[in-house]
Amino acid sequence: NGLNHYTWDARRMFRTSYFPGLGWMLRRQLWAELGPVFPTEHWDHWMRLDTISNGRECVVPEVNRNFNIGEKGANMESHTYSKYLSKMVVSHELPDDYGDLTYLVNGAYEDWMR
Repeated sequence: NGLNHYTWDARRMFRTSYFPGLGWMLRRQLWAELGPVFPTEHWDHWMRLDTISNGRECVVPEVNRNFNIGEKGANMESHTYSKYLSKMVVSHELPDDYGDLTYLVNGAYEDWMR
């Protein structure tokens, strides 16, 4: 989300079925599956396909740690940047301890979100 009124805790994570696109990591086993067929263009859209995501979820921080660097780009219009992206909150502080993350495990996460 990244908007100021929705961000509170730089240590808190949440899960999403939507591939966020920027600043991501994956396990070696998943790269072994995806690497051989990874596209050279529009890979972020490709990663969001149901046939590729295969029911997997991403863990993302509540407060963004990366950002769009400018108004111009292949898929960016200055109006869109001004209206949405220029207002995004970015954490420049990297926590060295994320605390107990067991709330992200299936079952516990659903209970935590209720």
